[in-house]
Amino acid sequence: MPQMPPRRTTPARAFIVLGLCLALLGGVGAWLLLGRDTAEPCNGLAGDERVQKAVGAAVHPGTSCAVVAQAIVKASAGDATGRHTQAQAQALKDVLVSLGSGDPAKLTLDPALRVPLATALADYAPDLHAMLGGIGITDFLAKAAPQAPPWQSDGTHHLTVLPDTLRGAVRAVAQDPGAYALLRIAETRTTAQRLAAVPADATGYALTVPPTESARALGILDGIADAVTHGKNEEQARAWRGAVLDRLLNGQDSPKSNQDPRAAQLSSVWLQILKNAPEGERFDRLRTQGVDMTRTWAQDRKMDEQTQQGVLAQPNAAHSARTVRSALTPRGWPGRLEQAAGAGLVSDISSAVLTTDGLRWLVAPERDSDLIRRLCASHDDAHIDCDRHPTVEPPAATGYGPPAPPAWSATAVDACSLSPPSSGVRAACRGRSTR
Repeated sequence: MPQMPPRRTTPARAFIVLGLCLALLGGVGAWLLLGRDTAEPCNGLAGDERVQKAVGAAVHPGTSCAVVAQAIVKASAGDATGRHTQAQAQALKDVLVSLGSGDPAKLTLDPALRVPLATALADYAPDLHAMLGGIGITDFLAKAAPQAPPWQSDGTHHLTVLPDTLRGAVRAVAQDPGAYALLRIAETRTTAQRLAAVPADATGYALTVPPTESARALGILDGIADAVTHGKNEEQARAWRGAVLDRLLNGQDSPKSNQDPRAAQLSSVWLQILKNAPEGERFDRLRTQGVDMTRTWAQDRKMDEQTQQGVLAQPNAAHSARTVRSALTPRGWPGRLEQAAGAGLVSDISSAVLTTDGLRWLVAPERDSDLIRRLCASHDDAHIDCDRHPTVEPPAATGYGPPAPPAWSATAVDACSLSPPSSGVRAACRGRSTR
């Protein structure tokens, strides 16, 4: 009888090794797909010792984000008049500094933090206004460093952080349309209050700075809205804008929103302007808020036409970008500007920094501003390469750029022989005699 070959058996060890390998591969795959992109819960605030100390014992590692958010609002909120203690201002500053410790431009907030953090920021509306649109705000700039404590004036302590930290936090908060609307409402009330507080006999800077600051702050918020909706599809962007408008037009006043009658009237008139706009054009009308409120304020003060136009010049400076493009169109030698055009260009660029386009560029650095796009379009027309991130260098004596000053020459007109020479010519001639 023939012998049967022995049955082959698979060692148990092989199954064990195979199982371990599959488990290892699965773990690596999960880390590659999920692990690297998983954000720390509540942006790591619950485990931040500085934040724990600032907002109270309710926050400790493992605390839910809803509890952390509530603690932030409670620890930073001022009294009924809007005044804040040093501890209250320091609490919110510590939170913002912690959130901005990475790259503020890439900050993504835990959704549970967005509305509460906007509520906390809105409680510091005058400080937010100053940081977004302020002109000559020396104290805010000097005290913005993370280690600098809040500073005091007019009976309250002020919140101030570095500009990138603030813009990053506001942009991250604004992912929630209700949170963005809270900040917009707070800025609207502050703008109205600043305009209403301008003395009746104000002239010069005392008359023009308040509307300019307000236009800058509102322009930054316009840019934040653009940054938030950038990358969304049309339906998502429309839904976000609709939620913002609904909150602006139908939101309830906060207990601390009491305004004097003149400021309340300015806010009310602007809201009515927004309501009267066709539904499909309301969000675009929101972008003209600074000009609309300034015009209403100027008319209420019964300014003459010339003064009113001067006051509206800065908030309504959006024409500057077009002027820059005109000035940059090459005339004659490629790349060379006429002297008058060059002088105008300097003025236009200075003004354009205050335009909505310039302000949106500040909060959306990943995209070109309208000014840069227009600049490069004019270069394309002239077949000149456009540097989207130019650096300024002293003009060369040859090549493109302003012409070098003429050398002294025997064939040139001898201005030194003219009589009587001007003081400028006399100085040049003295320099000639030393050559």
